[in-house]
Amino acid sequence: GATYNASLAIISSSYSSSTNTANLIESGLNMSIRNFTLDVLNLGLKPSPATVKTLSSSFLVNATESLFAHNPLISVNIASISDFIKYLYTTNSTVAIQQELADGDFSTYPIVPSYFVFHQFVGYDNSTTIIIASFDQNTSASLISSIDNITSTYTSTIPNSVYLVAGSSALDNQLAGESLDGMAKALIIGIILSVIIIGLFFRSPIAAFIPLLIFGFSAVISMGINGLIYKYVLHSTVSFITPTLLLILILGLTSDYIVYIMSRYRQELRKNSPDPIPESAQWAGHAVFTSGLTVAMSYIVLWIADVPIFSDSGLTNAIGVTVSIMLANTLLIAMISTFGKKLFWPSKIVANRKFPFEHSMTKIAGGVIRNRRKVAVIFVLFALFGLYVYATTPSSMDVFSLVPSSSGIQALQQVNDSFHGDFFDRGYVILNFTSPLIVNGAYNTTEMNQVTSVESALIDDSAISQVYGPTYPFGYYVNTSELASYTPEDSSLYYQYINDSIGQNKSYAMITFQLSQVAWNSYSSTAVNNLPAVINKAPGSHDYTYEIGGLTQGLNDAYSYTAQTFSKIVPILALAVFVVLMIQLSSLLTPVRLIIMVMASVLVSLAVTYIIYFNILQLPILIFLPLFSFITLLAVGLDYDIFMITRAREAVIKGMSNEDAIRTSIVENGGVIITLGLLLFAIFFSLTFSGIGIIQEIGTGLALGVIVDTFISWPFFVPAIMLIMKRYNWWPSKIGKEK
Repeated sequence: GATYNASLAIISSSYSSSTNTANLIESGLNMSIRNFTLDVLNLGLKPSPATVKTLSSSFLVNATESLFAHNPLISVNIASISDFIKYLYTTNSTVAIQQELADGDFSTYPIVPSYFVFHQFVGYDNSTTIIIASFDQNTSASLISSIDNITSTYTSTIPNSVYLVAGSSALDNQLAGESLDGMAKALIIGIILSVIIIGLFFRSPIAAFIPLLIFGFSAVISMGINGLIYKYVLHSTVSFITPTLLLILILGLTSDYIVYIMSRYRQELRKNSPDPIPESAQWAGHAVFTSGLTVAMSYIVLWIADVPIFSDSGLTNAIGVTVSIMLANTLLIAMISTFGKKLFWPSKIVANRKFPFEHSMTKIAGGVIRNRRKVAVIFVLFALFGLYVYATTPSSMDVFSLVPSSSGIQALQQVNDSFHGDFFDRGYVILNFTSPLIVNGAYNTTEMNQVTSVESALIDDSAISQVYGPTYPFGYYVNTSELASYTPEDSSLYYQYINDSIGQNKSYAMITFQLSQVAWNSYSSTAVNNLPAVINKAPGSHDYTYEIGGLTQGLNDAYSYTAQTFSKIVPILALAVFVVLMIQLSSLLTPVRLIIMVMASVLVSLAVTYIIYFNILQLPILIFLPLFSFITLLAVGLDYDIFMITRAREAVIKGMSNEDAIRTSIVENGGVIITLGLLLFAIFFSLTFSGIGIIQEIGTGLALGVIVDTFISWPFFVPAIMLIMKRYNWWPSKIGKEK
C-alpha cells in the first residue's frame, strides 16, 4: 500500500510539473491528474490488451465529451460513442464512418446535431422533417409539380408518409390556381342562371343571350385595359381574388343594365310610343349612367384607400363598370336600332299589355300608401337589428382560415403542430437602447441584462413557445461573461450568433419569438396585441424603446389600417354619391334618404351573413367583408332605388302627383326590378360555389344585400319614406308640387 501511494504521488507530481501534460489530462481528457494516474496504475504491470483498450476508450470518450461540452451545434451521443471508439481500434476512421452510416441509423450515430440544430429541421414529436430547397428561378406551377412528382416516388417507399410543398411562392401558386378554378365555377354558374332568368323574363332565347354577348365584350375590353395599366403603368400584379370579383361584378351589372334598358324599350313599344328608342335611351340610359357612375366612383375610392388584398379590385372594377356603362348606352342602343322587335323573338310585343307582376305590384303600392307610417317604423326596427348584430360581431384578419386547404396551408399547420408553434412565421421585437450593447468589443452588462429581462418575459408568456435573442442565441439562456472560458471554437460560435441579434448600430437588438399557434389566427393576433403589456412588465430599468414586427403584427397593422380606412372611406363615399345623386336628381333630401336606406339594408344583409358564418358555421369574419360590402352595395344597392326614383321623377315632371308617380313607378318597375334583383342575387350567390371562404363570405353578403334591397327596401321602405316626404323629395327643385 505504501509503495502504491508513493508511486501515485510521484507520478502525479511528474504529470503536474509538465504544463503540456497537465493540460492534456485536465483539459483534453477532462480528468483530474490524480484520477488519471489512479486509472493507469490500476492497470497493473502486465495489463491485457482488452483492459488497455477499455481504459483508453474511456479516456477518449471523456475527451470527446469535453471537446463538445459547450458546442451549441454538435452533441455527443452517450449511448453509442463508447462502442464507436472501440470499433476504431479494429479499422481506420474512414471505414468506421462509412460502416456506421451504412448499417446504423440516426439514433446510433456517435456524434449528432445538437438539440437546437436538430429541431430546426425535425419536429419535437419526430413526425415531421423539413427539407429546404433553393432555386435559381421563381417557383412556378410546373416547378412545384416537378417537386410533387419527385416526392410521390418516396410515398410508396416509406409507407404512410406525406410530402407537402410549402413556402410563400408555392402557396401563392396554389392559391392562384385554386382561385382560377373557383372563378370558373362561379362564372359558369352565374352565366347559366343569368341566361335562364333573362330568357324567362323576356320569353326569348335571343334576348337571353344579349347581356351575355355584351358581357363578353366588356370582360375582354376591361381585362385588356387593366392588364396594360398594371403591367406598363403601375408595374405590379393583382391579388388572387381580383379576377373573380371583376368578372362576376361585370356579369351582374352588365346584365342588370342591359335588361333594364331593354325592358324600358319593350314598355315603350307596348305603349305605342312614337319614339321608343330615344325615350328608352334618355330615361333608362340616364338611370343606368347614374347608377354606373356611383358604382365606378365607389370602387375608385376603394383603390385610392390602398386597402390590403382588395385595393386593386377597386381600380379593376371601376374600369369594368365604366366599360359596361359605355357599352349599354352605345352598343345596346345600336343593336336595338338595328334589330328592333326581333331582339325579343319569338315573343310578341302586344300593345297595352300588362307589366310583369302588375297585379302584385299594384297591391304592394296600395298597401304602402295606406300604411306608410307603420312601414317607416318597421324600417327603423329593421335597421336597429342590423346595427346591433354588426356592432357586436367581431371581425379579424384570419385570412388563411378562409382559403382552401392546399398543401401549402396543410404544411404550415403540420409544422405548427410538430414544432410547437409557427416555425415559419416567427415574430420579432426590436429594442433600441440609449447606450450601445457592445463597447470596445465587450458586452455592456446593463443593456444585456435588460435584453435578458425582455427575453425571459416573452418566454414566460403562454402564447410563445420559443425565444431567440442576444442572450438566448440557441433558445436557452447563455451567460456572456462565461464565454471566455470556452474553447476558442465554441466561444466564436456563441459570439457569432449573439452578434447576429445585435444591429450594425450597436444600440439595436432583435429578439425573435415563435408563437405557439399559427401566426394568422385570432389567438395569435390577440397574443401579439398584448405583447406591449408583457414587455412593459419586464423587470429592471427600461432604457429602450421597442417595435414589434412579423406576420402577425403585420396582419394586426393591416386590420387597424383597414378599420381606420373603413371609418373614413364610408363617409367620403357617401358624400361623393350624394353629390352625384344631387346633380342627377336635382334634389338635396332624396340622395340623403337613399344613402341612409341603402346603408340600413347593407347592415341587415351583413347581420344575416354574420349569423350564418360566425354563429352557425363558426368561421371568422374578415374585416374586408363589411368594407367591400358597404362599398359595393352602397353603389350597386342604389341601382334599383335609382331606377324607381328616376321613373317617379319622370312621372312628376310629366305632371303626375307624387303619390301617383310613386304608384306608377312601383307598378311599372316592379317586374323588371324583381327580375334584376333575382338576376344579380343569382350571380353574386354563385361566388359561394368558388370553394374559397373569403370569396364565399363576400358573395353571401352581396347576394343577401341585393335580396334585401329587392324584396324589402325597394318595394316597401323607399316608397313609404317618399310618401311621407312628399314634395320634399325634390327640394329645392320646382318639380313635385301637388296638383
